[in-house]
Amino acid sequence: DAQSLSSPELEVLAAQQLLLTAQEEAQEASDRPRVGAFATAGYGRPGLNMLSRDFEFYFIGGLHITIPLTYLYAGTHRQAQSQLRAERSLVAKQQDALLMQVNVELAKQQAEVKRLDAKLALDAQLVEVREGARKQVEAQLVHGTATMTELISDLSQEDQARTQLAIHRHQRSLACHQIAMTLGKL
Repeated sequence: DAQSLSSPELEVLAAQQLLLTAQEEAQEASDRPRVGAFATAGYGRPGLNMLSRDFEFYFIGGLHITIPLTYLYAGTHRQAQSQLRAERSLVAKQQDALLMQVNVELAKQQAEVKRLDAKLALDAQLVEVREGARKQVEAQLVHGTATMTELISDLSQEDQARTQLAIHRHQRSLACHQIAMTLGKL
């Protein structure tokens, strides 16, 4: 699940994509024509009229347009665009590779959880069977048809079954935490 995944690696790749987008916008902005304005005002003699002897106020203003043409001659615009496209493609491939790696890892971890679920079900059945066998031996011991050795053996087997159940519960909990870590939830 790429939407529910939040890992530092993916955040870095997303930041690189944003950086490349900003670089493309900056490249396009540097190639656009720019419009500017200028203004000059003053008081003096002769001002703007060379033949006048009086002091006068004068004002000069205007607009200027700057059109960058160097990229047309040097080909730097196309080179910069192709470099940015290559970098964007590389980052996208890194992102895809990381997502694929994470998806493979998640599939393994989810298969492990399913395997442990099956073991837990079997362990629970085995505990019930061992508990039933122990109770039966206890009843037989009361009637004198079983020995204490048989009871101890059944108690040991029941304890081993409970221990296996506890171990598999712990392993399943650990596997679920590993899935959460892989998804970036921890």
